[in-house]
Amino acid sequence: MVHNGIEYGMMEALAEGYAVINKWNPKVDLAQVSKIWQKGSVISSWLVDLSRDIFEKEDMRKVVGFVKHTGEGMWTVEVAKRLGVDARVIKASLDVRKESKNKKNQKLLRNKILALLRNRFGGHDVIRT
Repeated sequence: MVHNGIEYGMMEALAEGYAVINKWNPKVDLAQVSKIWQKGSVISSWLVDLSRDIFEKEDMRKVVGFVKHTGEGMWTVEVAKRLGVDARVIKASLDVRKESKNKKNQKLLRNKILALLRNRFGGHDVIRT
């Protein structure tokens, strides 16, 4: 379960980073950014590999940024709290998933990336318009 909580935080950080770059300059090719991060960065990972695939193949305008959670992140946060362990990153990423129920938040690039990442590694459903 803790593994999944960590996964929540890692995916959230990546999605936020891409969203910052996109907001700063929408002309930046996020597939190219992820390609650089795949080999030339300390954050290289399978999640970065999956994000490159997303940016190369998906039409983000058609993706609904609803990010389900199946309970593992919540379990991790609850156990951490009970044990007196600060798990603020995992909690914040869980909060983002809960907030993605709001239609306004489903338009956020960050949430669209999260939904697609979950689909790529876990086969979770993605809503498309």
